Amino acid sequence: MTFAERLTRRRRYWAESGRYPHLLTTYNCWTVRAEVDGVLVGYVWGYLVSEDDAWAYIDDVGVHAAQQGRGVGRALIDEIVVWLRESGVEEITGLPTDERMARIFRHHLPTM
Repeated sequence: MTFAERLTRRRRYWAESGRYPHLLTTYNCWTVRAEVDGVLVGYVWGYLVSEDDAWAYIDDVGVHAAQQGRGVGRALIDEIVVWLRESGVEEITGLPTDERMARIFRHHLPTM
């Protein structure tokens, strides 16, 4: 199964599982993709938490194993942080799931 297929399956699971339906109906969700030669190699997704769109939560960052350690995750977070700040988001948070993600978050979100 390709990385893109796994991502599609994961998104379908969250959409159909009913575990977090509020994410699909209440929050303003966003996704940023990274591609190399037209092939999906990474993504970051999250959502706006507050009613006034001043607080965003980075929910997940995924990078294909062959691309890890090459700055893909960092570039994705760079892009989303700039976009969120330009959109007026004042607070960006997330819960890193591994040490690599924690390092990226500490670099971009030093208050975490």
